[in-house]
Amino acid sequence: MVLILGTAPSTSAGAEAPPAPDSYPAVTFQQNARHDGHSQDPAFRGPLSQAWSVQLIGEVAYPLIADGLVFAMSDDKYERGRSVTALSASDGHVVWGPQLVGGVTGGASSFSYDAGRIFVTNDRGGMMALDARTGALQWNVELPFQHVFDTPPAARDGVVYVVGTGSGGIMYAVDQDTGRIIWMTAVDVGGSSAPALDDEGIYVSSACKVTYKLAFDGSVTWVHSGKCTGGGGTTPVLHDGRVYVRDLDVTAWPSILDAATGSELEIATYQAWTTPAFDQTHMVTVAGGLLTVRDARSGEPLWQAPGTDHVTPPLVVNGYVLEGRRDGKVDMRDVRTGALVWRGKAPSTMRFVAEWAAPPRLGMAQGDGILAVPAGSTLTVFRPVSDPAVTITGAASGAIVNRDALYRFTSSEPHPQFVCSVDGVEKSCTSPWSPRGLPDGPHSLEVRLAYATAGAARVRFTYDGTAPVPRASFPTSVIRGPETEARWAATDRGTGVKSFQVRVARSRVGQPLSAWKVLSPTSKKTRTFSVARSNRVCISVRAADRAGNWSAWTKTTCVRRA
Repeated sequence: MVLILGTAPSTSAGAEAPPAPDSYPAVTFQQNARHDGHSQDPAFRGPLSQAWSVQLIGEVAYPLIADGLVFAMSDDKYERGRSVTALSASDGHVVWGPQLVGGVTGGASSFSYDAGRIFVTNDRGGMMALDARTGALQWNVELPFQHVFDTPPAARDGVVYVVGTGSGGIMYAVDQDTGRIIWMTAVDVGGSSAPALDDEGIYVSSACKVTYKLAFDGSVTWVHSGKCTGGGGTTPVLHDGRVYVRDLDVTAWPSILDAATGSELEIATYQAWTTPAFDQTHMVTVAGGLLTVRDARSGEPLWQAPGTDHVTPPLVVNGYVLEGRRDGKVDMRDVRTGALVWRGKAPSTMRFVAEWAAPPRLGMAQGDGILAVPAGSTLTVFRPVSDPAVTITGAASGAIVNRDALYRFTSSEPHPQFVCSVDGVEKSCTSPWSPRGLPDGPHSLEVRLAYATAGAARVRFTYDGTAPVPRASFPTSVIRGPETEARWAATDRGTGVKSFQVRVARSRVGQPLSAWKVLSPTSKKTRTFSVARSNRVCISVRAADRAGNWSAWTKTTCVRRA
């Protein structure tokens, strides 16, 4: 049943022209109204580096990216529901907000972007439009007859579409300029299914893979009936003339429907616990923590990423697969080969959440050359590395270094993450880096930005971390004449002995020694000392090697004059 409440949206001669369309925005859950997680943003390439990170209140939902801004939905600090904040994409400063949008604190309120506006539906049925540049409220309405609104809206061509449930289901079409309801169509679907849009119509699915296609006038084009009925739903994904729908039972096989007719083309032989992502030839799925890239047409697996902790709906952007992991890591892989291009880290952990489970709806967003990653109450933005060059300062290449040596490395990138390759073995590292702990001998150090393929700095050095072993003696412990000669030497298995240092103390026999007098370093190995009658002279020696390692002082050796 279609209830027509008004005419199609129109623009007046005096209306302000919408801003020029953003070439590569992220306008709703999973990038776009097809929910296919795909973008061809040419400014986005690996590796990435962290541009900025902000702390918000409560759990941050999927973000939006458009017009040089990142839009974040989080909790209101006074627990009055959810709020929207606009942040500068370049540095994360607050442009406007937080703007209270109501609903339930920590709830399923959602939003989308189109033509310079942010459209928000809160989980109690309120819908509002905000000016994307200023946050100014343009209109605010209550959607009638239903009381559960837990799906992201979808917007295009002057209309916002959203599903409300609670007693059956209704698809609402709302005028973007005024908030006026254009039409409402009864659909037998549960919540959680975000409408998907293409040039031919509107798609929404429910439990048991019940799926509707509606025309843009609200009339029902086709209905694909499942083998059961029930509440709840999943977001359909549109790709290449097909509709990919999933059941609430994550272990059930998805179905692939013909977008034109609704007929079932095939039962898929893969699992997808989140919305799958597509580019022209690849499909990316996450199920049971496993990320798998498949041939988009046949569904045959091409490669699988290591690990069983993948949790976010995947994205496919400009030849890269982007995926969040439970511990907060974000992986960027080549979609063709699975090779790891970059790995970043969000400040908090991430959780897997099915669309129908505990809100808010989670996911990453890529647009305008950046990647926005919500994790817990944080939102972190990563951007492509502009200059991957690394600079190493410290001992010159070819130098002999000791335990106190430090190599410092820098990059023009903010918040750089470094990988050190020591003698060909790679490991994450931070500046400054010390060779302490390496075996004595020649070594190499290469430092680059994490998973960068260029810009590495290299240095070679010989490490000597072992000090010489010195010894010192007098010819006899008692002398009768006024002078005696002390001798010392040292052995060193590394770079060789360079110098010695002698310290001297005196006293009358039977009295405490005076304070040590430390002599200047010398390469000599003997010295003559004068000794007064009934006095004694004591020495202790230490040695340095050519790397600058000083030994401990030898045991005190004394001689007395009778």
